[in-house]
Amino acid sequence: MILSKVYSQTLLPSGLENWKMVVHNLDCLHRGFMKLKQSRYPAHAPAPQMQTPVVTQAFNTLVPMDIDQSQPRPDTFTCYNCSEKGHLLCHCLKPQKQQIQSTALAKVDLKSLVAKAVAMALDTQEVMKKSQEDF
Repeated sequence: MILSKVYSQTLLPSGLENWKMVVHNLDCLHRGFMKLKQSRYPAHAPAPQMQTPVVTQAFNTLVPMDIDQSQPRPDTFTCYNCSEKGHLLCHCLKPQKQQIQSTALAKVDLKSLVAKAVAMALDTQEVMKKSQEDF
């Protein structure tokens, strides 16, 4: 409620002390309004809030806290690069292997591939001879 009053101000304060004064004044107005409301309608008055004491436990600070206890243990990981246990590919210190994207083997007819390469080479030679004859 106080926050909405602060933002509804037409002229905003310029410094920290001015902000503190505006918020303090709004807080006093709000508290006064709540007291007036309680005196007019006592049945609707909220029960006073009791502060419960804060209990702080003294932990043993000699043993460091395990902040990764919910994380799976890294010794169960196997690196995809070197196949060693204990780390992942992104933390591997060994040179990265070439990654194979497809494992499907392509059947290549070597004779037809060589024949195509020889034909292209001969065609290129003929084109070169013709272009030299034209000059």
